[in-house]
Amino acid sequence: MSAYKTDEEQLESLKNWWKEHGRSIIIGAILGCAIIFGWQGWQAYQANQGEAASKQFDRLAQQIGITQSEDIKNTADQITTTYDGSVYATLTRLQQAKQAYVQDDKAAAREHLQQAVENTSDDTLRALVKLRLVDLLIDTQAWQAAQQLLDAVPEDAPYAGEFAIRRGDLARQAGNAITAREAYQEALDKTAGDQRLVRMKLDELENS
Repeated sequence: MSAYKTDEEQLESLKNWWKEHGRSIIIGAILGCAIIFGWQGWQAYQANQGEAASKQFDRLAQQIGITQSEDIKNTADQITTTYDGSVYATLTRLQQAKQAYVQDDKAAAREHLQQAVENTSDDTLRALVKLRLVDLLIDTQAWQAAQQLLDAVPEDAPYAGEFAIRRGDLARQAGNAITAREAYQEALDKTAGDQRLVRMKLDELENS
């Protein structure tokens, strides 16, 4: 459950981030497609799509906890199908993964997160989803899959320090103390995660 205990805060933070930065992203898309579609037509389309997706996501948030699971599934499927590739589709898949995890269907949770990774165009949001996926893989002891995912993360990726903590955890689990120390030190240098906990992990390795 630790991988999902702060999802509500993460979702709210992402929604606020989108409200702050989404306009510039949409404008960039408009500028890139204006020649093909025409400024007014494309602008109207983007505005309508964003508003509709936002309403659907708000509906999903309201349904969770008070609505039958089948209704939640139908709303979530509609968002991910109709607005696939949007920030709302990614947030929906994150929520689907959390619900599946709570219901102890970790295979379904993994599938939702994998789809979110594959269908997210925003680097920051994709990095957050990958973190959730790595946490789930470690939780289910899918060590090799977790390592492969971490190995594919660029050094300058968003949440690089958080990924370093996961690399350290995997290396420590595998008995590779040197790699674990390096990863934990990187996390400390980048002030990632719970610094006191990371320092404790590093101290344990140095004293072992």
